[in-house]
Amino acid sequence: MGPQAKIDYRPNPLRQGSRNRRGDQVDSEFVQYLLQLLGDVRALWLPGKSGTTLTDKSRHARVLTWSEEVSAFDTKPSELGSGYAVTLNGTDEEGDSPDTTNISFGDGSVDEAFSAVALIKRANNSSSMAIVGKQDLNIGEWALELSSSGAPFFVLTDDSAGATIQRSDATAFGTDWGLLTATYDGSEAVTGIDIYKDAVLVDDTDGSSGFYTAMENQTSLVNIGARYAVKERFFNGQIALIAVCAKALTIDEIWAVKESVNGYYGLSL
Repeated sequence: MGPQAKIDYRPNPLRQGSRNRRGDQVDSEFVQYLLQLLGDVRALWLPGKSGTTLTDKSRHARVLTWSEEVSAFDTKPSELGSGYAVTLNGTDEEGDSPDTTNISFGDGSVDEAFSAVALIKRANNSSSMAIVGKQDLNIGEWALELSSSGAPFFVLTDDSAGATIQRSDATAFGTDWGLLTATYDGSEAVTGIDIYKDAVLVDDTDGSSGFYTAMENQTSLVNIGARYAVKERFFNGQIALIAVCAKALTIDEIWAVKESVNGYYGLSL
């Protein structure tokens, strides 16, 4: 990758109203940089301050439908640096995106490398919470979630074999803002999974079961902030960014994403 132009991530002074020209440019440059880093981006969602549907920033124009108008959520979306964060109440607020082939990463015989990225702030460490995944009851593919003890985990499912490969962090994610990145190299082995918090490798526990061959291209929705068609494991806290790309991100790419996120959202991860 060639040198990048320096981006001015200072918050737009007119943030309470419509974006001005400079504010729009900051948004566009942030998105452009993420697209370059992530490569084959299958989904890139950045919440706004209103709307029931949200078209993502990837070339696929994936549509996310919230359970209701986000300005009517129990807590309205809030500014975070130059971006927005949506607050989910942990009981009935979530989003869904339709099933498409390019958001599945296995065909029953072989897997494809991919990564999931989420900028989140969890309200507590005492309940299981789904962040993003493509699964339903009895038709699993992949999911990035937090356990009841606050530990992040990334699980891939071979549905017909009833088998999974999973890596997790034994340490709770905490209740501060954090950038969670899960990567998979497509090797059909648990050793191909890594989990990073704020660009630091944290996965240390294998939770695999059964004889795993590969994920299968199933028909479930992509869920954000909950899982399954009959919703459960609602996310309680804030989400500012979700991305899914068709490659296993390197530590250098993950670090670059973190630094860009720090600048745009005014964080110090």
